[in-house]
Amino acid sequence: MRFEQVRDILDHAREFHKCLGEFYQNLVEHEEAARIKMLLEYLGRHEKFLEQGIANFEEIASEQVLDTWFQFTQDKATLKLPNSKNIKSDMSVEDVIRMGLELDDCLIKLYKDAAEDSEVPEVKEVFNNLLKMEQEEEHHLVRAALDSRDI
Repeated sequence: MRFEQVRDILDHAREFHKCLGEFYQNLVEHEEAARIKMLLEYLGRHEKFLEQGIANFEEIASEQVLDTWFQFTQDKATLKLPNSKNIKSDMSVEDVIRMGLELDDCLIKLYKDAAEDSEVPEVKEVFNNLLKMEQEEEHHLVRAALDSRDI
């Protein structure tokens, strides 16, 4: 176990969203199928929205909450980007959905564990709110993916 400040965990999550957005954009540039391309573009926007949401939160959160130290069991491998070389070139809509959900689940696990590990009510609330936001965005992803099947 190691100790981290709330701001460190938020920075890791924000950076993960940023890198995921870039990852999806890279896949868009190499994708030919219009439906897959559209879904990957949506995922890129989804990650940019979440990255900005965390940045906005960091701006308005109290320094006391951001500077709170706590013992945290997650390691950085929890937020690990896939290697684009391991992504098959003929992805289906289902493959893209599965990949997006698996990556979202990494953040859901991070926020859930952080909320559970926190003994400070304000910090617990921060991570529960981020957990809720991530779960809501995951639902949006599923809806967008289902809509893309209809095109």
